[in-house]
Amino acid sequence: MFFFSGGKAYDMLQKEFKNVYKITPISWYENAYGIITSASLINLFFPLPLFNLERNKLEIKNSNAWETIHRYYDLRANIRDIAPDLLISDGDINALRLAQHWSFP
Repeated sequence: MFFFSGGKAYDMLQKEFKNVYKITPISWYENAYGIITSASLINLFFPLPLFNLERNKLEIKNSNAWETIHRYYDLRANIRDIAPDLLISDGDINALRLAQHWSFP
């Protein structure tokens, strides 16, 4: 089994499994009540400021378009070499597109 993940999930998976590959995470603007629609829509194409609670500082969050493109190429760099017999995804459109393109079930 091979895992592809980013962010905190990557760190957790890496502690338990060997074949874990880091990929660019795609994140939305969220608070305790859910996704902040207006900020998330703007962030589709434009970078926006974001306060990182873990680091206690203001950062610039890349656009979702940028994150999606980088995630695609992160996956692409490894999946073809692995040539899996089966690809299981949680709905990641990039992974599903690569599976379809390279005919992985």
